[in-house]
Amino acid sequence: MANGGAMVTTTGSSLVTMADVDAPTTVSHVAYLDGYVLANKTGTATFYFSAINDMLTWGAADFASANATPGNLIALHVGWREILLVKPDGVETWFNDGSTPFVRLDGGAIQRGCSAIYSVQQVGNNWVWLDEQRRFVKLDGRTPSHISFPFAKRISRYGVVDDVTSDVTLVDGYPLWLVHFPNAAKTLAYHSEKS
Repeated sequence: MANGGAMVTTTGSSLVTMADVDAPTTVSHVAYLDGYVLANKTGTATFYFSAINDMLTWGAADFASANATPGNLIALHVGWREILLVKPDGVETWFNDGSTPFVRLDGGAIQRGCSAIYSVQQVGNNWVWLDEQRRFVKLDGRTPSHISFPFAKRISRYGVVDDVTSDVTLVDGYPLWLVHFPNAAKTLAYHSEKS
């Protein structure tokens, strides 16, 4: 687990700060893929990965930098055995190539950023988030498209959007993306095709 500082682990009864000196110490997001724990280092374009099948061991050279789009990482997510690396002005999609271990997908640099780091979710078969222009977008394959048409005017009136939180739930088999704007005291819902 992480919340901007050092990662912590738990056995269920207590929290223990990650002891390995090579582990990143300013982490906002942690994910798991193919036996690796992944963690972004805040204020950089770098993400780190643990030893395979050993989340407590980190190597000084076990990192990669997402440099195909400008800016620093603000979020890191895993879905469909791919890593979504999120920045204010772009996103990159990486995968485990079996040797490096992680590389960017061909066509995996997308010039669509994110204005609210906790808006990023998997909804149905797509990634969705609030982009740098305050629009809801979904990533269909490698192509971003706007999905906020019914909400665009409303969102444009909200003073602050970087504090957004979101979640996904299923209603009658349909994924429902719930996006809460605390400063505006509003929650918007977007539904996707049946999964």
